[in-house]
Amino acid sequence: MNFPITSRIALPGFLALVTWVIFVVAGFRKQGLGYVGHLLWPPGVPTALKPLVGIIEFVSTFLVRPFSLAVRLFANLVAGHVMLVLLLASGWVFISSIDDIGLRSAIGLGWFALGLAIFVFEIVVAILQAYIFTLLSAVYIQTSVHPEH
Repeated sequence: MNFPITSRIALPGFLALVTWVIFVVAGFRKQGLGYVGHLLWPPGVPTALKPLVGIIEFVSTFLVRPFSLAVRLFANLVAGHVMLVLLLASGWVFISSIDDIGLRSAIGLGWFALGLAIFVFEIVVAILQAYIFTLLSAVYIQTSVHPEH
């Protein structure tokens, strides 16, 4: 059974890291050192809440964003392909054991047909995940370049 290349955490992690570096570099290039202040303390935050909001925004922006971007791509593709492998393999096991279990091996045809349907669905999921990853990367970079949004 084949798994997509993004089913290993290294590639989605690398892509998320590249997005994060572009996000940070573009922000510093466009806004200078004020970029960090704008990120940590959005306009309108009360003075008493600035320490708490600063910690939350720092963790959210610099740690959670790249991690969630990588895990989202990795987990969606791994989960679908594991389900696909289980359906196709169990279908094949049932079909190939016709000598041992007789007509009950016809159950394998249903599993195998469901596995083929999931295969088509996984192609759609892979395309959708590529689109979502690209869109989120673009949104993250856009927010670092245009802080008013």
